[in-house]
Amino acid sequence: MTKKLLSILLAVLMVLTFVTPAMAEDPPAGTAVARLESTGAEYETLQAAIDAAKAAIDDENGDHSAQTVTLLKNVTESVKAYYVTSIYTDWDYSLIIDLNGYTVTGNGDSVFHFEKIIPRVFP
Repeated sequence: MTKKLLSILLAVLMVLTFVTPAMAEDPPAGTAVARLESTGAEYETLQAAIDAAKAAIDDENGDHSAQTVTLLKNVTESVKAYYVTSIYTDWDYSLIIDLNGYTVTGNGDSVFHFEKIIPRVFP
């Protein structure tokens, strides 16, 4: 009888060792895939986060310092960013994309497409 009780107790403990780690996992994350570090705002698309970073850089009251976008999960998306500047501008845009151990996979096109556009000035 003692051996049977001991074997049942051992079986229950073995089952608990498998169940406990599954219960301890973090709850599923939200829908945000990227975070803009300067504001802490989280975005559902990488494109939205990069657009927000560009807006922060473009802010007339800002110091045009580098903006960091951090990935919060793996992403399948193509990102396009166009920066309009003039030939008289003495600063450029600085954007850091922290992959944070995750990956970005292109969605048909290239993954990232950044283009600096200088408007033509006619005398």
